[in-house]
Amino acid sequence: MEKRTIAICFTFLLIVAILSGCSENNNELSEELSVDQIKTNFIHAINNVSSYKCNLTGKLNITLFKGAETNVTERLSNANFLINISNRTLEHDSEFLNIGEDEKDKMIIYIIGDFRYIGYGKEGNLTWDYEELSPFSAESKWNMSSPIEMFVEQITNVMPQQGNITWKRLNDESFNNHTFYILQSEYINNISDTTHAGYDLAEIYHTFWIDKTNYFLYKVELNQIRDITGYYAGEYDRRYLISEDIFTFYDYNIPVYIELPPDIIP
Repeated sequence: MEKRTIAICFTFLLIVAILSGCSENNNELSEELSVDQIKTNFIHAINNVSSYKCNLTGKLNITLFKGAETNVTERLSNANFLINISNRTLEHDSEFLNIGEDEKDKMIIYIIGDFRYIGYGKEGNLTWDYEELSPFSAESKWNMSSPIEMFVEQITNVMPQQGNITWKRLNDESFNNHTFYILQSEYINNISDTTHAGYDLAEIYHTFWIDKTNYFLYKVELNQIRDITGYYAGEYDRRYLISEDIFTFYDYNIPVYIELPPDIIP
């Protein structure tokens, strides 16, 4: 049960919004483009992307408090995404390892047309579920499963219900014969959520590396500190999450072919 809770927490972290900027702080750099201009150019560039690949590495620390007892679980994760935007096919292959354990947990997601297939369990022994998606559900689950489109949707549409968001442009960086704009967003929520008999305190930071030549997204670093006691209290007094995730994007517009393995077709 605890592993399922951890998996839910990880999925929750992955879906958590980048959140569109409510305010902008561009004092660090006065030259060239503003934060809003860079974001707009990035969104326009992504409209011309037909396919891409992405790697995600992450570290999740879950700390549980029950009286004087403290239980800390650290989980490492690695995921690879193959995304064909043109025909809406996706493969998401991820594995998770709790520090101190030998066996990895495995999860594979396919989106093929109007169906989503999810396999989970231990390596070589996955249990498969599938569901047929309605048009609305298909669009929603696609945008939550394709990292770039998730980021675009959140930047343009999602507004915070509580707390404040600030954006700033950091100094450009150059490596691998490319120069990158560096944007950073900061979301702070310190408002009690009494409807869940707890708190949802959060500090969420996103740092974006955007190629100055074509405005494609090269990397996103996501750092979060969350008190999710109100959502997942269970038998514990408090429950905290601290996570570090790095998304790296590559192989833009290089054809990606995704087929469902025949042994899992129902």
